[in-house]
Amino acid sequence: MAWTEPLFILCVLVFLISARSYVKSASMASLAAMTFAAAVTPLVRYVGVVVIPVGALVILLRGGRPVRTRILHLLGFLAMSSVPWGAWVARNYLLTGTLMGLRHSSTTTLLGNVKLAAIEIAGEFVGSRHGRLGPIRILTAAALVCAASVSCFVLLRRNASQQDKSGSRLALAPSLLFIVFYASIIVVSSTTTAYDPIDSRLMSPFYAPLIVLLFALLDHFIGLVRTISLGRHAQSVMLAIIAVWLVTPVAEAYTDSLGRSRKGAGGYNAVDWRESPTMQFVKNLPVGMESTIYTNAAEAIYILSHRAAKPSPSKTHGRSSEVANNISDLAESWPEGGSGLLVWFENRGRTYLYTPTELSSIANLDTLARFADGVIYRVSARKH
Repeated sequence: MAWTEPLFILCVLVFLISARSYVKSASMASLAAMTFAAAVTPLVRYVGVVVIPVGALVILLRGGRPVRTRILHLLGFLAMSSVPWGAWVARNYLLTGTLMGLRHSSTTTLLGNVKLAAIEIAGEFVGSRHGRLGPIRILTAAALVCAASVSCFVLLRRNASQQDKSGSRLALAPSLLFIVFYASIIVVSSTTTAYDPIDSRLMSPFYAPLIVLLFALLDHFIGLVRTISLGRHAQSVMLAIIAVWLVTPVAEAYTDSLGRSRKGAGGYNAVDWRESPTMQFVKNLPVGMESTIYTNAAEAIYILSHRAAKPSPSKTHGRSSEVANNISDLAESWPEGGSGLLVWFENRGRTYLYTPTELSSIANLDTLARFADGVIYRVSARKH
């Protein structure tokens, strides 16, 4: 399994490093690097378009240059960074009639998506709450968040005029702006469009800038405690808390790795899938039974049995409430060719698919084999 997130995160970090460099120097070299990164990032994942307004705001907020120069930098950045992404979505429209693929409305509310995002973000800081180290992880995470909050409050209260010349007061702006823009677009798009629920994969690009921002604030906090009475002791305590917070996930990683070594790496490489009796039956289908296969896990059959399979009929378009197929209309067209097999894996959670019970109202389903993890049906069209 190859995901786009590692490359996307790399592009985001290159952009943020370049933006930070621009904040410090406002040089043409840093502007060119930031522009290039902003042009490439949306081509890896559409959501990467958020770096363009982030870069624009960084240019506008950066002082120390004449207004005319900032406007020229802004126009050049917007033009050069937007053209590749604009050309790509225009190409999509010419080929498919859609800018970024067919989209359907989501059934998850805004509040529900905010909650999902908050759970994922909290999970990044806290990790597993179970086991002996769970409470330690929670306490150290809470201490770090409190320290970062104090540091942020002090920075906001500080007289910014002392730092205007160097632009260092904006050093954290690129990361902060990306965090706000990225989280907002994920929550809003998940509310308007049906795709995978907000999970660790969708939030993974959010974590690297967040950790960078956290440690920048903690570094500032340690500098603050040095100036108070018993500052060195407070500094040592703070460093110890950071060390514990960083070390505790090692135990979680060890436990997780041990479990995966026994049960498989996960996904379709887990033991449950590799040793699935239902999948073994599909693999060993005798000659003459290799008709059209319908299933609620087409990708699993393709990967593990090397057989082509079609998704069983859908009620709605994924997590959307928009109807994909009316059961009465399917009665005239399913199964294609008048016959086939339905391989139904239990506990797949794809509630947008018609169940075998529902499909039995429009076609004949005869049980061919039944296993602990699934059922195979012989399907034939019903004469109407």
